[in-house]
Amino acid sequence: MTAGGERFRTGIQLRWGDMDSMAHINNAAIVTLLEEGRVRFLAEMGATEQPMSFSLVAARHEIDYLRPIQYRLEPVDMQMWIDRVGRASFTVAAQILVSDQLAVRAKTVVVAINPSSGGSTPLSTAARDALNRYLAD
Repeated sequence: MTAGGERFRTGIQLRWGDMDSMAHINNAAIVTLLEEGRVRFLAEMGATEQPMSFSLVAARHEIDYLRPIQYRLEPVDMQMWIDRVGRASFTVAAQILVSDQLAVRAKTVVVAINPSSGGSTPLSTAARDALNRYLAD
């Protein structure tokens, strides 16, 4: 939960094909749902509206599956914020709620990569400013 930073919220539609043999949303599909939310979150920050001098890659995922998610026609509620900002990386925290019940809690470390060298590159001041808007206290 953020104490001072803003929280990004979006509804994510489940797909029938996301279910496993137990009629739950498959754990691998959860990673894809989190990716969809992260892309929307970065778009909200303006990361996709202008050419960037760096690329972003997911370097680490940490996911707690707190309760099974059943397929439903209504979108699930995804909430995201920034947990940490480093020199060349940041951590996106997320949670997925179904009918106001916390089902998934996750963190993804995202690294800025220089497309020419393939190595990490420091985040720009503009990127830091955008991330800090959502940084948890």
